[in-house]
Amino acid sequence: MLRSIPVNTASMALFVAGPVRPVAEYNDGNRVEGGQSRTPEGVLLWSVDLASFVDGQLAVMKTKFPSPVEPTGLEIQAIVKVSDFIARPYIANGSSQVAMSFSASAVAVAVKQG
Repeated sequence: MLRSIPVNTASMALFVAGPVRPVAEYNDGNRVEGGQSRTPEGVLLWSVDLASFVDGQLAVMKTKFPSPVEPTGLEIQAIVKVSDFIARPYIANGSSQVAMSFSASAVAVAVKQG
């Protein structure tokens, strides 16, 4: 069981660092061609790279989140608000390296870009 660590974003400025993409669907370890993962409730899953400065260094976090339709407005450099941001450490396949997986219940534009 993965340990879930809530991330307090109150003092973080998060911004979009990559395009929104559908999360690939897998069946028995094999990618389903053209398939998209869903939550247990059937809502589509999406992924976006979010960035923030942490201890003076840029951190990029690929973040999965549900949305019934393809999210709009999450343009590169858009500042976003993230709800229920969770980090999950895991051991990457084929290594002894600890990696992090990130998820959120929602990602939305916080400040409209001029």
